[in-house]
Amino acid sequence: MVSKEVRTRSKEEVEGDIGRLQEWLLKQPHLPHVVQKDILSTFVVGTKSLEIAKQKLEANFTWRGRLPNIFSFSVRDGADPYFKRCSRAGQLFFLPKPSPLGFRVIFMACKFTDGLTKLFDQDQTLAAVFMSLELAMRLWSDMEGLYIIIDMETFSLSHVTMLNLNTIQACIRCYLESVPIKFKGAAIINAGHFINMLFNSTIKPFLSEKFLDRVSITTDDERTLQNQIPTELLPSDYGGNEKSSTELSEDWINLLEENRDWFKMTSFLIADESKRPSDSKHTFGVDGTFRKINID
Repeated sequence: MVSKEVRTRSKEEVEGDIGRLQEWLLKQPHLPHVVQKDILSTFVVGTKSLEIAKQKLEANFTWRGRLPNIFSFSVRDGADPYFKRCSRAGQLFFLPKPSPLGFRVIFMACKFTDGLTKLFDQDQTLAAVFMSLELAMRLWSDMEGLYIIIDMETFSLSHVTMLNLNTIQACIRCYLESVPIKFKGAAIINAGHFINMLFNSTIKPFLSEKFLDRVSITTDDERTLQNQIPTELLPSDYGGNEKSSTELSEDWINLLEENRDWFKMTSFLIADESKRPSDSKHTFGVDGTFRKINID
């Protein structure tokens, strides 16, 4: 289980670091100079370190520029009919309430039944996931961390051909290197045995032992979830007291659409590689090589 971390930074300290982060951005020719205060706040609060906030912020802008198939507004427009249509191939939402330890839980589920499989678009799905992370940081800037639940019940071996594993690897690295939310753990439930083999062969090699210790892959569902998340926080169809997962997903997709203008604005927050100083250290894993990633 996750232990509680105590915040000791005052509001004044946070405000001071936001100001220093703004000053630092103005000195970086390749990074956006005008960044909304609420975005900077999530990096300062989430990392609890100005230097780490700088690293995460630069990594964030760099990855956004390197993955236009995930971060351009063309795939992040919640009002677009194609966006809405693709969302029917699965479920995506944050549980409405935080855990007693203060972390938030993102829930994802495949719904590859009744002809919905053909609606699946991997890039569109990954775009919606990152949109959800960004919106969560905006809504709950004080979240203590992130726990991930992925329900693979309707995902079969035949669906593997629908995946671009290089893109999935890149997006995992993007999250770990550039998102200022501590990774608290992940539960992949209702997973066929081939999921373990796929994970071990394509994803496990570039993850640290500390990260791997926080990931569980199981054929169970409710029992696994209730060991990690209080029952009352879970969707009703997973043994909890909240709305059903279908209702929660519909609510969340609507919320993404309501924040359309904000997502359009943030789509311009990318690094300009043509202006990157030649001596700028650039170690983000976007060149096809994968080193192990450590987490806090």
